Amino acid sequence: MTRGGGVEEVADLLFQATEKLAGKTGLLRACRAVSALVVLEWSGLDAGGLGRAWEAWRTQEGRDVLFPEADPFHGYGQAGLAETVTRVRAVFGDLPVDPWGLVVIGFAYDRYLGRVGERLGKAGGEHFTPRSVNELMVRLAEPEPGMVVGDPYAGSGGTLTRVVEHLSRLGEAPGDIRMSGVEVDQGALFLARVNLYLHGVDPGRVQENDTLVSWTPTDPDGHYYDRIVTNPPFAISYREKEYAAPSTTYGTASENRADLMAVQQVLASLGPDGRAVVAMSHGPLYRSGKEEGIRRALLEHGRIEAVIGIGPNLFYGSAVPACLVVFSGTQGQIVLPGDRILFINAEHEAVSGRNQNRLEPRHIEKITRVFAKRDEIPGFSRLVPVEEIVERDYNLNIRDYIDDENGRVRPPDLRAALTGGVPRREVESAKDAFAAWGIDVFALFARGGDSVCAFPEEGPECVVRTIRGMCEKSIGGLHEGALRAWGKIEDEVSSGGPRSDRDRLLDIFLEEMVDFRVLDEYELRGVFAGWWDVHIEGVNTSKLERRLDFFLRVEEVARARQRRLVDTYLGWGERYGVSLAELKADSERAEQKLKERFAGLGLPLDL
Repeated sequence: MTRGGGVEEVADLLFQATEKLAGKTGLLRACRAVSALVVLEWSGLDAGGLGRAWEAWRTQEGRDVLFPEADPFHGYGQAGLAETVTRVRAVFGDLPVDPWGLVVIGFAYDRYLGRVGERLGKAGGEHFTPRSVNELMVRLAEPEPGMVVGDPYAGSGGTLTRVVEHLSRLGEAPGDIRMSGVEVDQGALFLARVNLYLHGVDPGRVQENDTLVSWTPTDPDGHYYDRIVTNPPFAISYREKEYAAPSTTYGTASENRADLMAVQQVLASLGPDGRAVVAMSHGPLYRSGKEEGIRRALLEHGRIEAVIGIGPNLFYGSAVPACLVVFSGTQGQIVLPGDRILFINAEHEAVSGRNQNRLEPRHIEKITRVFAKRDEIPGFSRLVPVEEIVERDYNLNIRDYIDDENGRVRPPDLRAALTGGVPRREVESAKDAFAAWGIDVFALFARGGDSVCAFPEEGPECVVRTIRGMCEKSIGGLHEGALRAWGKIEDEVSSGGPRSDRDRLLDIFLEEMVDFRVLDEYELRGVFAGWWDVHIEGVNTSKLERRLDFFLRVEEVARARQRRLVDTYLGWGERYGVSLAELKADSERAEQKLKERFAGLGLPLDL
């Protein structure tokens, strides 16, 4: 295998085997067959027939109740199955090294299901939540060892297995995790149970049921949940007569809009100090009528912590814009004047892909850090007083509270455009960005008046070369800080102490880079998150590869900052480099020359 036998490559190989086997039977059925092969290979597949091997495996310890499909290989030709077996065995022959004590095939299998979900799209991808969204939801929920965690809409189990991976890194053995889920679709349920089994968790922790109809407030052991992380199907419907209502509800929605009905079951399942993270479309945030009444009650009882927009085309089964809502388990707490709800507009954080948009590690790092700090960043996040939400009729539409500044071009100051020079207030607003590089932005102009700053005679383009030269010194300092950070990080990674703890390594990085104001905290965290995802969590790479990519990522973000600095100055030049008064005078001189030329030729001017 290339790339050190990374789990992403293992996932690719499993997906290729599935596509090859699928033929006319369909991708989902082939996925079940490959999943069964992975289970058998992990358990030690004998040389006998696949059907008999699967039957022998599933009847052990009553697994036939959990995996009722008697022969997932039925209907496939021997040649196709033989090739698939060869492909799967090749995967097991070169699994990547496991840095966490987790079951490596579980990592790879979960990513493999993501490929299946992406390929299915609207044709069946609603049971597969993208791994990046699962990562974000689990990071927002912050489950800790010993907590009871659940997902009442488990799908193919991706959210639950992400919880397993998260808690395993915190030192909890997979078999000890108090976790459960519910799924009504039998095909998705099969995949979810395989997913948990390959992560070292009892597959029976995912039960077959319709949550809206047969909901119970506790887990199979009778415990309320400390954390619920879930992605119910968008635009889900229900029948009010069949709805399993909690003892305390906040209202009833129309039967074709069950989103907030699902939320109320989730909230009734939380313990007093619990937290839930629920994915949904934006409709429930702003629709009037019955849903407005439910939102009002949720707000008045302090159940909403944050509303986070993550953009369109992120989920396999739907291209509509999505959001995550963080709910509190605290019950009966009436909102007080001055209480504030955190809104985050991360719609522009996602990266556009060929079939799906995606959240990268740097985006997840920024969102979770802003949430944890309850930080306010212009155009990205804001703490909104509940009184303001009340004034808007309990509307939680994110764009009503956060001014979207992405890609917005500031209109030029008309007076400055007429007379020339950059308005001093525009230069003042960019002062800190330049100062981070050790540059006095006012020194880049010939003179600065009370209201405008004039360009030097050589023009803005010449000043840009000066800016680039001055930035190089700061980039050199960044390299020195990154070198010191790298030495300490690599020592920790090499020693595995303790288990290459992510937060510890991130703290080391930030400590060494904090004095370099060129990159802010969120950019530095994003650099580290991307590096970690590839070199520690994703694939096994050499020390040289880890080091090279570490420095390249730091420089890449710094160069992007440098380009924004240059673009700022060039933008001033485009708007104010030549005043309208100068253009008018030039036009008048050109017109006079034209008249003189026509007269010299003895021609009428209107020829």
